[in-house]
Amino acid sequence: MTSVLFAQQVDDFLPEYQNHLFEMLNDLAAIINSHNLTWWLDGGTLLGLVRSGGFIPWDDDMDISLPRNDYIKLMLILKEDKQFNEKYSLLHDTDNPKVQRVTKLYSEKYTLFEDAGARKCLIHKAFIDIFAYDVTNGHSFTKYCKNKMIRNAGRLKGQPKKADLVTLLLRQKDRIVLTLATTAYKLINSVTKQDSIYLTICKYKAMHNIADVLPVKPMKWDNLEVMVPNNYTQYCINLFGNNYMNLPPKEKRISHALLILRNIK
Repeated sequence: MTSVLFAQQVDDFLPEYQNHLFEMLNDLAAIINSHNLTWWLDGGTLLGLVRSGGFIPWDDDMDISLPRNDYIKLMLILKEDKQFNEKYSLLHDTDNPKVQRVTKLYSEKYTLFEDAGARKCLIHKAFIDIFAYDVTNGHSFTKYCKNKMIRNAGRLKGQPKKADLVTLLLRQKDRIVLTLATTAYKLINSVTKQDSIYLTICKYKAMHNIADVLPVKPMKWDNLEVMVPNNYTQYCINLFGNNYMNLPPKEKRISHALLILRNIK
């Protein structure tokens, strides 16, 4: 049985939906903390807590992040936790935790319908994004190499095997650039100080100085103690600009969801 709440009702329904997201965060934080892993609120979830002490009123998802090593440990822990898997499911962007960028923690209690553009609709369950951050150095050449790696790997991913000669030559060029950029990236990281932490899914918009992130520190969110970056002010500036404490124009205060379903078993 499904209870349907139409688009014009989403704003009124968000507090109930956000309460469920907060419950999901409670469950996830309890597991992470019990294994002494490092984590922090990220993106709009961090912004909402810093700016207004809770959710951004129109937000309909949550973001947390971990350093790569702790992220890998968490994926193994969640995989083996039977009680957790009875309640939630995980969707990874790749099969290998060493290169995964994001994992979505899904709950079956709610279904969201989002406008994906081009008359397409994205349908998914209630979720929390779990991001994996890697360490590197902040040199401009490192950024250049990493961007080349991301762009060329993206071009090659999912390409059909059959193609005309020109396309095959372009693919070979992408492979060469990817190999050179990867080699250069590994080399420069082996001889320079690792002073930055980054999330590849957001290109380099999500690169921060390690000192601004670690060690993380606690902050209260209602009855839950959550972790935030060490210098969350600079962290928010990096993500949202100097005016991050200002609310956006009213026309931009909109949820991702056009329609939310409450799933009742």
